[in-house]
Amino acid sequence: MPKWGTLNMTTQFNGPTLGGQLSAFVTAWGAMNIIGLNTAGHAVAYWWVPGSSWTVSDLTTITSTTSFAQGLTTTTSTDSGINIFGLDASDHLTMLRWTPKTGRWISSDVTAGAETSPVNFPVGAASAGNAMTVGARTKDANARLILYTFDLTTDMWSWRFGTNGATM
Repeated sequence: MPKWGTLNMTTQFNGPTLGGQLSAFVTAWGAMNIIGLNTAGHAVAYWWVPGSSWTVSDLTTITSTTSFAQGLTTTTSTDSGINIFGLDASDHLTMLRWTPKTGRWISSDVTAGAETSPVNFPVGAASAGNAMTVGARTKDANARLILYTFDLTTDMWSWRFGTNGATM
């Protein structure tokens, strides 16, 4: 039986230390990803694709987006997209997205695109069919669950409150 091993990726690949919550996932084509925030609040990915070596990428710099104020959550989507969500200093939900179709990282302000108010840290993201959903809490005393949905066919955001005014 194979034995487990450990590797200090920060030292091995001369990359930054990642703090707080990390997100790890594998893409449809077998790429392994570990994503977190460095001390400047930049989204940094340690990633590996079959047939190559590990790479470290500062996705905040690549997309010219603002730094993140809190941790990240991720989901892959049915269009083989990699989708990373976090909050900026204004508590706007921000998405970093890469798809094989575009072949590049893009950044978008979900809060502005959906025309909603700032939120608390995202509680999760999931994707199925032609939709991707991110759940977050409103910043008011009610902390209502707000669900942002991204239509993969139109690249448009919509939102609604959780069922029966659910709170977190």
